[in-house]
Amino acid sequence: MVRGEDLYRPLNALYGPAHPPIVRNGLCYPVAIMPSTQRGVAGMVRYSAEEAPIDADLLRWGERHRAELARSHPMHDGVVVVSKEILGETLYAARSGYYAMLSTCDALRAEYLSERGRRPLRDRAHLTAGPEGPVRSGRGRAAAIGISVVVTARERGGRGFLLARRRPDLPMDGNAWQLAPSGMVEPTGEGDVVVENVRRELAEELHIHVHGPGLAQRLRPLGVAVDLLRLRPEVCVRLDLAEGEIDTARLPLGRGEFTLGRFVELSGDGLCGVWSAYPPQDLTPAAAGAIALLEHSENLGSEAGSHDLR
Repeated sequence: MVRGEDLYRPLNALYGPAHPPIVRNGLCYPVAIMPSTQRGVAGMVRYSAEEAPIDADLLRWGERHRAELARSHPMHDGVVVVSKEILGETLYAARSGYYAMLSTCDALRAEYLSERGRRPLRDRAHLTAGPEGPVRSGRGRAAAIGISVVVTARERGGRGFLLARRRPDLPMDGNAWQLAPSGMVEPTGEGDVVVENVRRELAEELHIHVHGPGLAQRLRPLGVAVDLLRLRPEVCVRLDLAEGEIDTARLPLGRGEFTLGRFVELSGDGLCGVWSAYPPQDLTPAAAGAIALLEHSENLGSEAGSHDLR
């Protein structure tokens, strides 16, 4: 088995020191984080319904990867919200398609894992991103914005947060652990795009229905995590559930996506246990980024286990 620090160490040369990948227990996770200083989630993503321009070469070069996925996995080309650029703590967004995301972002991951040094797609993505760089600029790509919710609940006298294992047959990150709920941001007819997508994901994945404007007040921004393999951002927020909102003994996970769920103790020991139990190949970049942001927000040893990658 290839150790994570060996497999993902080159990402530090590509994106550090401005956006270095996080390191825990000597393992490099392919994600960079931007902690939030905001009090509320409203306005984290400013969405315009315009179509995002996609670089024709990047789209064409990544089409083979998309076609290969389509042959082995059922999928459809839905509309997704994509990042144009990240300015400060705000993601300015437009619209594109799921297939375009696979060709211009997921293909970058496949190239990195298969080519080991040759990276024409990634070089093209860096070029089209412009002077801001591809971590903050989504120019030329369908850099679909994801959303990860750190859902916490009382469990065994303390508070824990929910991790769930993805089905092995999913086209992206099959069998890996991620936060539940999580998913790609889709356009909404009304309301804040982050709040409304969290509302939808809670209903679909945990069967928790939160109606009315109260959800916005309950969500706490953690920050943005950027998957350095796919060069797409993840908005990370936290929701503390009240007593009785979820049965921690019988997790109501949506079986269309997950096979297993577990609560992780929200403590320094619990978070250290995550990094020990889940090496980079077992944890989605989005989940690793969200957990690192949770550490930062709670001041729970976020620097413990970090190492210089030089």
